[in-house]
Amino acid sequence: MIVALYLPSLSTIRNLVTSFKNMGVKYLEIKGNQKGELQFCGDLDMANIVVHFSNLSVVSLQNDDVNDVNDPGVLQIVRIDIRAVHLFLRSFSSLFTASRILLSIVPEKMAIFSLEQNEASLLYIVSGMA
Repeated sequence: MIVALYLPSLSTIRNLVTSFKNMGVKYLEIKGNQKGELQFCGDLDMANIVVHFSNLSVVSLQNDDVNDVNDPGVLQIVRIDIRAVHLFLRSFSSLFTASRILLSIVPEKMAIFSLEQNEASLLYIVSGMA
């Protein structure tokens, strides 16, 4: 089941990913559910880091699989290279004020970041890792 959530502010997410990367996290595990809960997880040699967000806006996506009766509280997970996300987020200057960033999690396959500003939109796809 694909989960689509609106992220907290661009500066919050950029600072979070930068901090994870500076601590030595190589892969970012993103977990989200249809209840508006989101987790960013990173593993280090001596610690596991988890940052929780809740009460995020959820976008309902049409699902073609009528047999899919997943609990909306089940976290869908994708593991991605933190460098790809960091590069994407730092490419925006502090003057860039994205109205909202939509993150779609395709479990075990990819994370899709959709960014819209005025009449322009940007879609950034990061493939998942095993």
